[in-house]
Amino acid sequence: MDLIGNLTELINKNLPIRDPVAVFALLAVILLFVPLLFKKFRIPAMVGLILTGVIIGPKGFNLLGFESGMQLLSTVGLLYIMFIAGLEIDLNQFLNQRAKAIVFGLLIFGIAMAGGIGIGFLIPHPPKADPIIFCILMGALMSSQTLLTYPLVSRLGLSKDISVTISIGATLLTDMLALTVLAVVAKIHGGEAQAFYWIRLVAGFICLGAVSIYLLPRAGRWFYKNMSRDDTAEYLFLFFSLLLLSSISKLSGLEPIIGAFLAGLSLNPLVPDQSRLMNRVQFVGHTLFIPVFLISVGMLVDYKIFMTGTSEWIVISLMMAVSIGAKFAASFLSGLFFKFKRDQSWLMFGMVVNKAGVALATSIVGFNIGIFGQDVLNGAIIIILVTCLIGPWVTENYGRRYALSLSTTPGGKNFSNKNQKILVPLSNPTTSRHLMEIAFMIRDKKAGNPIYPVSIAIDGPGVKEDVMRIEKMLSQTIIHAAATDIPVHPETRIDTDIATCVSRTAVEIQATCIIIGWKGDILLPKLIFGQVLDRLLEQTSELVMVCKIEQPVNTFQKIIVVIPPMSQRQSGFEEAILTTKTLSLQSGLKTTVFASSFDMPKTSELFEPAKTSSSITLTTVETWSDIFNIIGQTVGDNDLVVLLSCRQGSLAWQPGLDQLPRYFIKNFPKTSLIVGYPSEARTVYGRFPEGDSSVLSSPIRKLMSQERIVFGMENERSEEAVEKMLVNFLKGRVSRPESTASILSTELLPTVLEIIEGTVLLHVHCESTEEPTVLLGTSNTGIAFDGIADPAKSIFILLSPASDNPENHLQTLSDIARFALSMKNSDILHKAKNLPELESALKKL
Repeated sequence: MDLIGNLTELINKNLPIRDPVAVFALLAVILLFVPLLFKKFRIPAMVGLILTGVIIGPKGFNLLGFESGMQLLSTVGLLYIMFIAGLEIDLNQFLNQRAKAIVFGLLIFGIAMAGGIGIGFLIPHPPKADPIIFCILMGALMSSQTLLTYPLVSRLGLSKDISVTISIGATLLTDMLALTVLAVVAKIHGGEAQAFYWIRLVAGFICLGAVSIYLLPRAGRWFYKNMSRDDTAEYLFLFFSLLLLSSISKLSGLEPIIGAFLAGLSLNPLVPDQSRLMNRVQFVGHTLFIPVFLISVGMLVDYKIFMTGTSEWIVISLMMAVSIGAKFAASFLSGLFFKFKRDQSWLMFGMVVNKAGVALATSIVGFNIGIFGQDVLNGAIIIILVTCLIGPWVTENYGRRYALSLSTTPGGKNFSNKNQKILVPLSNPTTSRHLMEIAFMIRDKKAGNPIYPVSIAIDGPGVKEDVMRIEKMLSQTIIHAAATDIPVHPETRIDTDIATCVSRTAVEIQATCIIIGWKGDILLPKLIFGQVLDRLLEQTSELVMVCKIEQPVNTFQKIIVVIPPMSQRQSGFEEAILTTKTLSLQSGLKTTVFASSFDMPKTSELFEPAKTSSSITLTTVETWSDIFNIIGQTVGDNDLVVLLSCRQGSLAWQPGLDQLPRYFIKNFPKTSLIVGYPSEARTVYGRFPEGDSSVLSSPIRKLMSQERIVFGMENERSEEAVEKMLVNFLKGRVSRPESTASILSTELLPTVLEIIEGTVLLHVHCESTEEPTVLLGTSNTGIAFDGIADPAKSIFILLSPASDNPENHLQTLSDIARFALSMKNSDILHKAKNLPELESALKKL
C-alpha cells in the first residue's frame, strides 16, 4: 500500500506535464490518433477532441494544465476560426445578405435575452448582485455563440452557401451585443462606467473600421502585387494582420475575435479559394491551432458537476433549455421567413448552437465580480460541453445531406463539369504562374480533374538546352500547384510547330479548355494576336482563353465581362459563360456583364444561380458601337476584362470582332485581358458542313441577279464604285437613283470593314429597301478604301430596312462574312466576268 501511495504521490507531483517537448508530443499524439479513432465510429472528429480535453484536463487526469502555452495556442485557435471565416466567406454575398444576417442575429439575441431574463427571475442570485443586472447578464450568457463547427462546413464545401453566410454574420452580431452587455454591466456593477470608457469604446470602433476598411486592403494589395514571389512572407503578412486587428480590438475594449473576423473580411479578395495561400492558411489552422482550441474547450469541463445536488440541476436544465431552444427557434423561424430548405435550417442551428469562448468569458467575469454564483458557472460549463457535442453532430449530418442534394441538382450552383480538362501551354517563366492561377480559378473543384501544363521545345540544335529550361519551369509549376492541393499532369513535347503541337496535345488528352498566354504584341496588321495564336485558333475547336495578365490574379479589384451580339448562337456559348461564372465565383470579385439585348435573356439565365452568392451585375448594351465608351468609364488598371469572341466562320462571327483585342490593347494597355473563343463543332476550317442551309440565307440567295452584282469595276475610286453598285440596284425602285445613291454612299463609306484580305463589307439601314439586300461588286485590279491596307477586289454592301431590328441586321452581316470566308482561298468572285460564269464556278466549288 505504501508503494502504491508513494507512486501516486510521485505521479501527482509531476502532473500536469510541464516539459515543452513532452507537452507537444502528447498534443501531437492526440491530434493524430483521436480524429482517426472517432471517424471509425462515424463521430465528428471535433467531438472526440473535446472529450479528450475533458479526460486529460485539470478536472480529469490532469495530464495537461491550462498553462500560458496552452492558453496561447487556444486563444490563437479561436481567433483563427474567426479569421478563416472572414477569409472564406463570400464577401459579396455577405454584403448583399447583410439584412438577413442582422435579422437572424437579432432574432437569436432577442429570444435568448428574453429567455435568460426569465431564468433570472426563477433562480436565486447572489445577495450582493442587483436582480436586474443579474437577469440582463444571464440573457447575454444565453445569446452568445461560437463558430465551432465552421471547419466542418468548410470541408463540406458549403462555406459560401447563403445559410452559412448569414449564420456567420449573426454570430458576429450576437457576440458583439453579448460582449457589449458584459462590458457595460461589469462597469456599472463596479461603478466604473465613466465617460472615458465610452470615449475609448467609440474611438476603438472608429480606429478598427478605418484599419479594416481602408488601410489593410490597400496595404495587402500593394504587398501581394510587389512581394508575391515570397511564399513565406505572403502567409506571415496574413498572420500579422490577424494579430494586428485583434490587438486593436482588445485595446479598444472589444473582444479580439471581432478584430480577427474583420481582418479576414479585409483580406478576403486577396486570398482566393483555389490558391496556395488559402491552402496554407487552412492547413496551419486545421492542423494545429483549431484542434488545440477544441481540446482546451474540453479541459474547462469539470465532470464532478454531474454529481451536484437537485437544485443545481434545475438551474442547469433551465439554462440548457433556453440556450438550445432559443437557437433552434431562431434558426427555424429564420429558415421559414427566408424560404430556406429544411436542411439549411438545421445547418444554421448546428452552426449557432455552440458555445465556448464568449460564454465562458461571460460566466467567469460574472462570477468574479459577484453577479453569478457557482451554480450558474457550473451550468455554463455544462452548456459548453453539451452544445459542443450537439453542434458538430447536427452540422455533420445535415450539412452533408444538404451538400449531396446540391451536387445532384443540375441547375444548382454546384453543378459539376465532370469532363473538364484544362490544357495550359507554358513558355515564359514570368507568365506561367499567372496562367496557372487562371486555370486554378476556372477549374471545377467538384470534378477533381487535374490540370495539364505543357511546354514545347523547338526541335533543332539547341533542343537539349530547351528541354532543361522547360523541366526547370515545369518543376516550379508543379510546386506551385502542390501548394494549392490541385493535381497536375505536366507534359514536355519536342516539335517544330508550336500551334500544331498544342492542338495535337489537346486532342490526345481530350482537353475541353486551352489557356494560353499573350504578350499583347501585334506585329502584323492582318493578325488577331500573332502567327502562332491565330493558327492555334484555326486548328482547334475547344474553348480557348487567350490571356494577357499584367499582375497577380489575387490583386484584381473587379471583373468586366463583354459579350458581343449574337454570341449565344455559338455551340459553346453555355460552356464559356459557365467557365466565366466559375472564375467570378471562385475569385469572389464583383463582376459586371455587358451583353446585347439579343443575348441578355440567355446570359441572365446562365448567370442567375450565381446572383445570390456573388455580386454579378448584368447590363444591357443597346448600341454596341458604344461598348468601349461604356466600359472605359468603369475599367481600371487593376481590373480583369473577359472579352467573349468567336472564330472566323462561326455562326456569330462578325468582321469587327477580330479588331477588338487590338483596340483594347491600344486604349487599356495596363489592364489584364482574357479573350475567350467558345468551343464549336466544325468540319474543315473555312468551309461549311454539307447540308448547312444557313450558308445561303435569303439575302445571300437573292444576290444572284444582274441588278445586285456589278462586275469589272476597274480604276475607280471607292466613292464611284459604291455609287455605281447602288445605282444599279436602285434603278426602277426610286425616282432619283443617282441622288439617293450619293446620299447612301456617304453613309456607307465610314462603315467599311475588311472581312479577309481583298474583301470588304459596308452596311447601313435605309428607307430604300423593304427587306435585307446584299449587293456585290468585283474588280481585278482592286479598289482602295480609306483605312483598309489592301485594295478590295470583292465589295459587299448590306442595305437593311430602317425598321429592321439590330439582331436581324447583325445576323445578315454574319452570313455575308461567312459566305466570304468560304471563298477565302479562291479568286472566283473577282475573276468572274458575268453572272452565268459566277454561278457555274460556285456550283463547281
